[in-house]
Amino acid sequence: MLEFARKWGPQPFHLDEEAARSYPSGELTAPSGYMLGITTLLLARMNPPKVAVLANLEYERTKLPVAVRAGDELIMRMEHLEKRESQSRPDRGIVRTLMEVKNQHDQIVLSSVGLGLVARRKTK
Repeated sequence: MLEFARKWGPQPFHLDEEAARSYPSGELTAPSGYMLGITTLLLARMNPPKVAVLANLEYERTKLPVAVRAGDELIMRMEHLEKRESQSRPDRGIVRTLMEVKNQHDQIVLSSVGLGLVARRKTK
């Protein structure tokens, strides 16, 4: 988290414990870009994978209502909201998915609706 913050989110509340005490969270917190990266990591680690993602096309309505702190345990829940066939590539589809990441206190720390390009399953 700190390594990411040094490179991509160099704000005092991400890097300096003493400075972070003067901000609303009162302690070091994770940068938002780091949290989006965590959702990608959790998606990649799903076993078995729910879908064969080929590309993320869009994130919409992304919210980070509760700060993530070092040592938090995170879990992601996904809910597929809709799907459709690709108009230009019959072997692909578009899936719209709600993603929620919660901490160990069952608080939502990130929610987002993502649009993804996925491989379609072969039908028999």
